[in-house]
Amino acid sequence: ISIEGAELYCEWLTEERNNLNPEKYGTLVNKVRLPTAKEWVRAAKGKSVISIYSSGNAIKNEMGCYLVNFMPGNNTATSCIENMSKNAYAADGGFSTVKVSSYNPNGSGLFNMSGNVAEIVYYEDENNIAGTKGGSWMSTEEELKIEGKDPFKGKLVPSIKIGFRPVITYLTSGDGKITDDDYRFTNLSPMQIEENNKIKANMLKELSKFDKKKYAFIPSGTTTIKGEQISIQAFYMQTTEVSVLEYRTFLFDLLIQNRKDEFLIAK
Repeated sequence: ISIEGAELYCEWLTEERNNLNPEKYGTLVNKVRLPTAKEWVRAAKGKSVISIYSSGNAIKNEMGCYLVNFMPGNNTATSCIENMSKNAYAADGGFSTVKVSSYNPNGSGLFNMSGNVAEIVYYEDENNIAGTKGGSWMSTEEELKIEGKDPFKGKLVPSIKIGFRPVITYLTSGDGKITDDDYRFTNLSPMQIEENNKIKANMLKELSKFDKKKYAFIPSGTTTIKGEQISIQAFYMQTTEVSVLEYRTFLFDLLIQNRKDEFLIAK
């Protein structure tokens, strides 16, 4: 995933949702976007202000099973995953990325805030430079920490280690819509177009209703970042990282709408 593709996905989801009939789907949503680093930290800590990882203060449960998808290293097999001691990635149950709803959610109902894919954020106190939070399936335990080192900060490039999770600012009033060849393109069949439109319609329905299984409400409050109390405005965050199916639906819809320039950026 590239940051350009992630931004285009957010713009697409905003536009498509706000093109729906407001009488049927309700008022327009605020802009779907990528989170700031502070918002991400607030959400990752769940209902705790002292959590080290999104899973709490440990990455194993009382049975010794890993709670996140990362690189445990060789000879780290547990009673939960047997005969995998020679594979550096397998002791947590995943050889690479896993389904976005894998492992247990944190206190805010968010899955895989630590591990799986490093999630794109903007550092608003540092000229909005882009980076990531949470570490990935190829990360060490240190990079999984909520306030761990960000290896992509200021040098974000497309990577199999990177993904994203959209947020929507919560406002108590107002709705306002936010607006902002050599490649061989795939010709989608009528059946593919119909199936894609069904998936897209369900995605927009979930966003319109802020389905609790899909979007967690993160209330306004304070969180501690490097010892400093930071106030954060309320927002919604997708409970999972954007899945392969969701991103493919976005790409196919760009083709259906003949938005080929954006497709080439996002693919």
